[in-house]
Amino acid sequence: MVKRNMRIAGTLLAVMLITAGCGAAAGNGGKASSPGAASGSSPAPTTQTAAQTPPATAAGNAGQGKQLFASNCASCHSVGTDKVVGPGLKGIFHKDKLPNGQTLTDANVGQWIKTGDASMPGNPALNSSDLANLVAYLKTL
Repeated sequence: MVKRNMRIAGTLLAVMLITAGCGAAAGNGGKASSPGAASGSSPAPTTQTAAQTPPATAAGNAGQGKQLFASNCASCHSVGTDKVVGPGLKGIFHKDKLPNGQTLTDANVGQWIKTGDASMPGNPALNSSDLANLVAYLKTL
């Protein structure tokens, strides 16, 4: 029964994430991609201060990753250690392996976010820039 409910919840989440990605592609708020990614223009300024915005890294922008996390991941994951639907992600980059057994690398984390596995639905609507931004943000936790 629990497995069935988790599968239903995972399916609903996947549908919501895919729908959000489709809306972004049609110009509906850009929730599934980073600001300016589709148009090539620079991102719109935000009202966050430097203290609130995580730093950009060579591989991605943690500030944009934080926004993507809030709109795509926070319904299942906390930024602390508390489990929501999935585990809290604080300190994930201090581990040796992902829960699926893969070595913890930027590429493996990004691939898992995009494709998911039996324990987590992926988000195929995220592009490589979005994934780099999410990984950069996860590194700040």
